[in-house]
Amino acid sequence: MPAPELHLFIVWSAARHAENRILEHLQARFKLIASLEVEWSAELFSQNLTRFYGQNLPAGSHKETHCGTGPFLLVVVQDMRPEYAERQTSKGVAYVNTATFDSKKLFRDWTGGGHKIHATNNPQETSHDLALLTGLNPEDFLKRYPVGSTGSLTQDLSGARGWPHLKDLLYVLNACTPYIVLRNFEPLPNQYNLAGHGDIDFLVDDLSRMVFVCNAMKVHAESYRVHYMTEISGEQIPMDFRFVGDGYMDPSWERDLLRNRVWCGRGFYTPSLEAYFYSLLYHAAVHKKAVAEDYQARLAKLGTELGIQDATETNLGESLYRRSLIDSYLFRNGYRYVRPTDSTVYFNPELGGIKELKQQIELTRKELKRALEREQKLTEDLRRVLGSQSWKITTPMRQVRSLIASWVRGSLRQKLAAPRRQRAPSVRTHKAV
Repeated sequence: MPAPELHLFIVWSAARHAENRILEHLQARFKLIASLEVEWSAELFSQNLTRFYGQNLPAGSHKETHCGTGPFLLVVVQDMRPEYAERQTSKGVAYVNTATFDSKKLFRDWTGGGHKIHATNNPQETSHDLALLTGLNPEDFLKRYPVGSTGSLTQDLSGARGWPHLKDLLYVLNACTPYIVLRNFEPLPNQYNLAGHGDIDFLVDDLSRMVFVCNAMKVHAESYRVHYMTEISGEQIPMDFRFVGDGYMDPSWERDLLRNRVWCGRGFYTPSLEAYFYSLLYHAAVHKKAVAEDYQARLAKLGTELGIQDATETNLGESLYRRSLIDSYLFRNGYRYVRPTDSTVYFNPELGGIKELKQQIELTRKELKRALEREQKLTEDLRRVLGSQSWKITTPMRQVRSLIASWVRGSLRQKLAAPRRQRAPSVRTHKAV
């Protein structure tokens, strides 16, 4: 039996005329955890709506006027017997919690259609919505609000006016989206940057969601640039948001980095030890003109922890040694070098031949495929010949020919093997003079 799930409903202000009927239905179908009236500030309402839904909804948008800008009702419930099935959603067919989805659809009918009711389709969406709306993840929300709680919240979305501390941002990120801090996380969360490596480097699965959750501002206009600023403790902190498929690294490697991430114990996620060593080595050797001394020292320390005995600072200073380590790791895992689409990211010219080598390998694969196809066709043709009626009719004749040929070959071998007669040496006589 599936475990109970936490979900939430929002009755926007334009639909609150039906809230009593909605609450009765929710109480009959779900376990009612909390019912809270939430009020956002007028000045940040459109920004809150934009970040919550993850789409640009400026002031006066149809969504805003349709849903209303007054206080809304947040209802948190627990589905004790969750069931899932496919449903048609605004984003296409999706696999959703049928009880919450069907209830949302019913409530929308009661309130005149449209999108005046919001509901979560799965626990991941609940975690995202709760963290932004209340600043609490599902586990902590249940600790603060016992079953049957009521109350009010007068606050904007988490981070709407900046983040009090990096810990607060990381806490919400943990509830909202998969990510890792790629490198230079040793002083986090108390120190925001490392000398010589000023920004915080994230890898995420969804760039848009990351930007909205962090309430980040893009620094450069170019679409390929991923440099952002986020306000923390009244200070603008630079961050790079690398994402799966951005060309920064092999996309399979990026997915594996997120899939195999580890909890570092200080409130955020990082790569595993091995993944950290090789991703940092790749970054230092491929994305930098020269390897920084602190990177060499850090890599040597990580190498020792991994048991790579020859990963000394001296060896790591040699480009051929670094290349051999990277090549071996990429080959073992089926990854490849990738030339970044972000033209501001340096790409080591020593790796420029990799693209051509890949093309040659691909050509060789195609040639092998064609050779195998030719061999398969010849085999099929031979089978057809051997199975044909004419082949069967002429079999006795071929057998006679084979016997004659064998006899001739045997006779020739005997003649060639027979010893030759040698003439006796002639004796010449000389008359006496």
